[in-house]
Amino acid sequence: MGNIVNEGKNSFVARYNFTSDISWVTRKLNVDVEKAGKKKMLNLESNGKGQWVSNFQPAPHLHGALDVDLSASPFTNTLPICRLNLKEKQTQEIQVVYVMVPELEISLKKQRYTCIVPHERYLFEQPPDNFSQEILVDEDNLVTVYPKLFRRIKC
Repeated sequence: MGNIVNEGKNSFVARYNFTSDISWVTRKLNVDVEKAGKKKMLNLESNGKGQWVSNFQPAPHLHGALDVDLSASPFTNTLPICRLNLKEKQTQEIQVVYVMVPELEISLKKQRYTCIVPHERYLFEQPPDNFSQEILVDEDNLVTVYPKLFRRIKC
């Protein structure tokens, strides 16, 4: 469960709740976004084998994904890192349900994770967008630094 507050010109508030199974496969994601006084909601559910339902309707265009990537939260990198359990120098390409926030537009995307140092550093790539970023995680694989986008702060 998390909250995202984006202030400034494109301000919005998003609240999300994930459910995963014991293997770190995403089973549910609920997102509520409030922007300019308007509210939007997204409900995604999976059978854990790559079949999805979006807002209570079958979503065959998402078939094959086991993970969800919420664009405004680094937490969604933790789930595949834990699920894949990569050893040093191992690489794995996956398909994810990519959720753009605040728009709540969904698509199927290819992503790649490479373990640089287990429980410390991973290379995250999104080949279709020519995007790559080295991310730092703690011993529980929670993202601590996602350069230029996110940095965990302790309260």
